[in-house]
Amino acid sequence: MVQTEPPTQQTQASPPAITKPTREEVLDAIRREAGCTREKAGQLLSFLASALDCLRRTGKSIYHLNSVQINDLHDVYSAVMPDNSVAAPGSAHAKVQQFLLHGDEVALTHRQRGTEVRNCTVELDLLTG
Repeated sequence: MVQTEPPTQQTQASPPAITKPTREEVLDAIRREAGCTREKAGQLLSFLASALDCLRRTGKSIYHLNSVQINDLHDVYSAVMPDNSVAAPGSAHAKVQQFLLHGDEVALTHRQRGTEVRNCTVELDLLTG
């Protein structure tokens, strides 16, 4: 009679829980990476929250910055979220995403469409099934 081992059960480890950062932690990360004032970091975070609200309300995924937003925030925006980049773990960009995104929203991206800064956008990427 041949003895066989009982089947082994494999368990998959749960992914680490992502803790949502506080507003203060996000502002500190923005200030460190952009080398800006706390006020300017707050303006960027408020702008991104407002742009996301607009995108959610309209069902769109691309928000075009206006000239005032570009003039006031583009230097900080570009430092925290460089054009066409994915958020690096632990970066201010990642903290902004963790703080602002929810549900099936997976990424917030700064894109420059065309060759001029005036073509900058905030883009919201959604998880699709």
